[in-house]
Amino acid sequence: MTCVILATGERKLLLRLEQGEEMKIFLSYAHEHKTVAEEVHFALLSEGHDVFVDEASLPVGGSYNERIRQAIQSSDVFVFLISPESTAVGSYALTELNFAKKKWPRPQGSLLPVLISPTDLARVDKYLTAVTVLKPAGNVAAEVAAELATWAGTTTDQPMYRALALELESMQRTSEGFVGQNLSPGTIQHACRHVLAAAERLNEFRTKLADLGDNATFPEVDLLCRTATELENICNLDYQPEGGGGFEARVLAAQGLAKGLSIKIDELLRSLATKR
Repeated sequence: MTCVILATGERKLLLRLEQGEEMKIFLSYAHEHKTVAEEVHFALLSEGHDVFVDEASLPVGGSYNERIRQAIQSSDVFVFLISPESTAVGSYALTELNFAKKKWPRPQGSLLPVLISPTDLARVDKYLTAVTVLKPAGNVAAEVAAELATWAGTTTDQPMYRALALELESMQRTSEGFVGQNLSPGTIQHACRHVLAAAERLNEFRTKLADLGDNATFPEVDLLCRTATELENICNLDYQPEGGGGFEARVLAAQGLAKGLSIKIDELLRSLATKR
């Protein structure tokens, strides 16, 4: 059974965005399109972001590959300019993409692929098409800057809703792991700890939702927190199921509650889609 929790990098980025801080952006491209990359670079700088662009940002000396890895590791967002050249075998942009994959196994919220030249997307790395590819109709630099501005949110509450949605998706994946699994006492307690940890993080959102006066979302998040606590109680080794039955009955009760939790999260995610 695999328990997935929200990546630390994603959580840090969303917290910083909520506080109005800059994004650290790594820009990857093929050198045949350096002019476009420079335009994107300056457009993002003008928006107040910290942008890394290979030689322009590399200090003198040391290993080139190591410095690129470190730059990607310290970035919040990876922007990849898609072209036949950047996706060709042997392209250094693909090496940078592999570094990005290691940092962000799940690209959502961290990767922005941008189609800057006609390219067969069916033949590019599937990691790039796992998220929506930006296909600028006009000025590439302006549209990339505008897209990342929506990531930061046009109001102070949008990043909060994005963070809430990511936290909910993490909790949903963990709760779904209960269903259809052969659980031992150890694995069920391990899974419950992840669910309860997610619930504790959701508690932080309850205060923010109350401050925003969001009377629709607040009770739903409150219910999820209480359900997660109930699930944790069932997973406790001292718990005695009503009517007996021992561990098997506890597993069935936990699976039923986890399935209901997943459904509730799915419903809440749909309602949040218009707010982020």
